[in-house]
Amino acid sequence: MPSAHEAVLIRNLHALNCRGILLSWASLWQSGHGHVNNHGVPYLRRIFEGLGYRVREDLTHAMRRPALRPRAKGGGLTYFAKNPIALERVHPLPCATPTPAAARDTRVRNRSPREKKRSSST
Repeated sequence: MPSAHEAVLIRNLHALNCRGILLSWASLWQSGHGHVNNHGVPYLRRIFEGLGYRVREDLTHAMRRPALRPRAKGGGLTYFAKNPIALERVHPLPCATPTPAAARDTRVRNRSPREKKRSSST
């Protein structure tokens, strides 16, 4: 993520979640292709704590455990041992997850005129 677009990405991550974010960002001095805007965990922690998140140390530690890390040909992906961070909203937002009945009602309301006519004639 180029630094010019960092604020937009963070804004979108913040706006589009209800409970939290699982994030992995290239760390400072991490080698590899395409790492153009590396940051350390303290920087990410400050940014997201300022937006009302807390770091879930238990989940962060669990994501960094070797058994859960993805494997690359020839060994583990060592960057994944230090980059992931689990962020939880201090005040979660109510999620708009439809109940099965609400989903069914939406399908009924969104039927085409032909479908509505067919169902009313039966």
